[in-house]
Amino acid sequence: MPGEVTAAGETWLRASVSSDDPVRSVRLTVDGRPVEPRPPGAPDSRGDVAVGGSVVVAPGDHVVVLAVEDAAGARSERAWSFTATDRSTARLAGPGRLETAAAISAAVFPAGRSAAAAVVARGDDFADALAGVPLAAAVGGPLLLADGDALPDVTAEELRRVLPPGAMVHLLGGEAALGNGVTRDVEALGLRAVRHAGRDRFGTAAAVAGLLPPSAGAIVASGASFPDALAASAPAARDGVPILLTAADHVPESTTAALAGRRVSRVTIVGGPAVVGERVEQRLGRLVPAVERVAGPDRYATAVAVLDAFYERPGDLSLAGGAAFPDALPGTLHAASLAQPLLLTDPGVLSAATAQSIRAHRPGRVTVYGGDAAVTDHVVSAALRAAVDGPDAPRVLASAPSASATVTELETAAVTFDRPVDPLRSSVYVDVGGLELPALVEETGPTVTLTVRTLQGEPSLGDPSRPPGRAYPARLVVSAAGVGGGVAHDEVGFTYSTTDPVFATAAEVALHLPSRDVEMVGFHESSHDGARQMTARDTATVTITLPSRGRGTGSRTAADVVAAPDQPVLAPVTGRVVRAGPYELYCRYPDDSVVIEPDARPGWEVKVLHFQGLRVRAGDRVIASRTVLGDGPRVFPFRSQVDDFSARGWPHVHVEVVDPSIPDRSGPGC
Repeated sequence: MPGEVTAAGETWLRASVSSDDPVRSVRLTVDGRPVEPRPPGAPDSRGDVAVGGSVVVAPGDHVVVLAVEDAAGARSERAWSFTATDRSTARLAGPGRLETAAAISAAVFPAGRSAAAAVVARGDDFADALAGVPLAAAVGGPLLLADGDALPDVTAEELRRVLPPGAMVHLLGGEAALGNGVTRDVEALGLRAVRHAGRDRFGTAAAVAGLLPPSAGAIVASGASFPDALAASAPAARDGVPILLTAADHVPESTTAALAGRRVSRVTIVGGPAVVGERVEQRLGRLVPAVERVAGPDRYATAVAVLDAFYERPGDLSLAGGAAFPDALPGTLHAASLAQPLLLTDPGVLSAATAQSIRAHRPGRVTVYGGDAAVTDHVVSAALRAAVDGPDAPRVLASAPSASATVTELETAAVTFDRPVDPLRSSVYVDVGGLELPALVEETGPTVTLTVRTLQGEPSLGDPSRPPGRAYPARLVVSAAGVGGGVAHDEVGFTYSTTDPVFATAAEVALHLPSRDVEMVGFHESSHDGARQMTARDTATVTITLPSRGRGTGSRTAADVVAAPDQPVLAPVTGRVVRAGPYELYCRYPDDSVVIEPDARPGWEVKVLHFQGLRVRAGDRVIASRTVLGDGPRVFPFRSQVDDFSARGWPHVHVEVVDPSIPDRSGPGC
């Protein structure tokens, strides 16, 4: 494919020609050198011919020219570029988070190299695990994961492999995090177990800090979410600095005591005011002589800010998904062992701040932690493309579809750059859910905008794996050869929907389906007096109005969206998260919720309930149909009203639009 990045050395090139007339000859060259086809291409009666061959290329940009002559003697040429590089990517992963942690341990402590000790943390809850990376580095061992009250087989096997008999295993958190069964399993391996825990996550982090050697500095991050502490773990482990946790609006007593006990003189706050408030910064300023804040507008930019603050000349880089912590947490120890920073990315599209940082530092190698679910192969390829781009390469300024947009047709696309590019040496293609749609460049001559027409405007038609009524992650993959030199490799992520993704409107607020696979929407009465009446759109999916619940609010002031249990929950609007976190449904059943202030109606709130695996936090920007709010709909141990109308028995996601200026009538409360 034009514009791809390939390894330097021997590479295979291929091209095909389709003509209304018979083809007399086809010639393929690279930088003027002919490519000998293997096997030789031969025209057929329809004038279709394919040619391919191998060529040895050095690192750098190369130009391929395909010259075609038809039976009448008419000649035409098509040129494109590709980049060969000696830069590389590597992935450390296993089938699941436990296996990934073991694989990372094996990379840090390969065969023949024993660890002195090990740290084990809970693998499905970040609370007690955040402070564990500096401890693992200090004791000279890996960070492994366990769940509940037993030591998983893969973790036990790695402890047996990497530790000598009688070595110490440090367990993070109380018995609610890692039960006594884990202690017994560790001791059954001939190892010793010691537990480090406080009354809560703040106390556990303080207890772990007390085990580290003295240091003048400390890192303070939010204890309510993991991304900022995760990004800070690599430099903290490298420098032997503890990670202490704080609430958003106050400094816990355990954190205050740890700072005093260690005689810390310098605190670095990692994260913005939305997660570590200004009151906390002021309080820390009264506790220690020097306080600084390292932050960006989101978790990905904050990780870049950590790199810039703690690494003067980073060589290679590490990369992990910023949506979940289990793969990235052990990976930070690997990054620290190599003295390299950790960057975070959206799992499906290389985040803009991350891509910019990779381009700026041009690492020779990018190590990725976790499997395709944590960081897709597309993102890994994009990271490699970013690593090979030079400072003089063009940059994407705008595109259609635009970044994070949702579109229902892909007949044309356009990309605008910050400087002229050569269309004959540039390319754009569209990827929809892993299906590549080649595109033809329509404009010629030096230009700052490439307009392309895809060869397949409706990628779902005739493809049973892409049924109607679904939304798919899509990308514009760009290779832009600057007129003055330099080739840029970039991509723009968006969403392709086979139907209109808007299922309802409430005044100016358009509500997108919160899942890529939806059976139906059941409207009903909200329990909030300020909930706004919705107008249904039947073009997105099947909609019904459920029988009255006698709540006295409008019949369509809330919506239960019946969605596939294996699909992530997506933002229904574009806006800013004002609240996010757990609560108890009916004062009894654990649930997650997100409240978004929509850009279309500032001051209003869009509430999303009934899902699990919360992935956003207060202050985050979210994009309709694209930003993942949670891992999937939550299944409750009871039937809901909409279940009587659902044929598939799927769970549902609750969505409503509320004007908070209208107070609710007093209810029973919890």
